[in-house]
Amino acid sequence: VEDKTVYLVKAGLIYVDYLGKPRRGLKYLLEALILARTYEEKFEASKQIARAYYYMNKPELAEYFAKGAYRFLNNLGEDKQQLPKRNGDIAWLELCIGNKEKALKLLQDMDKHIICRECRCEKCYEQTLFLGDIYAAAGDINKAIEMYEESIKRNILCDEAKWKLKRLRRKIK
Repeated sequence: VEDKTVYLVKAGLIYVDYLGKPRRGLKYLLEALILARTYEEKFEASKQIARAYYYMNKPELAEYFAKGAYRFLNNLGEDKQQLPKRNGDIAWLELCIGNKEKALKLLQDMDKHIICRECRCEKCYEQTLFLGDIYAAAGDINKAIEMYEESIKRNILCDEAKWKLKRLRRKIK
């Protein structure tokens, strides 16, 4: 079940992040939440569902699932080596709840913490990736493009930023 939950979240994210079709991704993400057994799985599925609803401009549902994700996050404990990543997660939850200023502050502070244990980048690429997501969702395409380009500079292997950049550039043609 655990492997299936991870697979379903990843399948949902392909639709949400890479294809820009959050409604189709919800099918997979909701199923992942139903099958989730651990707090980490429940947190990740709930967070991604909140993001999908945020992209679909459904603030009530985004807030509902973001608050649920917070409950699961509180049961995870704190891993200091993952603090920048958690700040990014919390920023998304705050954005989905409607606290845009707090979300932006959390993201701006991401590169002030120690680097995530598995990261090989000098500066936090997820910071600019998530900022790009926020600007794109708000309709500030030029600022989003700038953030995605910076994310790629920080991590040349960031396929997610490349896909999102490509999708935005198609929109403005």
